[in-house]
Amino acid sequence: MHSFGTKLGLLVAFLVTSSLPLRAQAVQAVDPGNAIRALELLSIQRKQWLITGHVRDLKGNPISNARILIQFTSIGTVPNTRLEADIQGKYSYVVELDAQTNPILSVKVSAEKDGFLPAHESADFTKIGETWPIDLVMRPRDEDASVLS
Repeated sequence: MHSFGTKLGLLVAFLVTSSLPLRAQAVQAVDPGNAIRALELLSIQRKQWLITGHVRDLKGNPISNARILIQFTSIGTVPNTRLEADIQGKYSYVVELDAQTNPILSVKVSAEKDGFLPAHESADFTKIGETWPIDLVMRPRDEDASVLS
């Protein structure tokens, strides 16, 4: 039995020492510098565009819970997005796109709410990832005689 234990010990020692070069190769394959470079390349290839704004009435008061539709008119692969303005009339949406195939972003933002006429605004963003707020002004369905049409 002692002979079996010795043979088993030699087998284990052989397996451990013969796999050392394989472990060293595996450690070299996972280079943290390569992972960082891969993330940097990914951040260059993918850019985030922030679509944001306010929905207000003619007097500048926020219109809460307005239904927002964002249409991406410069690209065909991103579906239209539906949002709802918050209590302060604010909305925001982030879309992430490939920077090489989408160097510009064109959008049409529309808002609807009961008691108001629909509003819409278009914007063309030409610098990758740089946007500005798209504010919408909604007129009441029943015109106020004290406000210019």
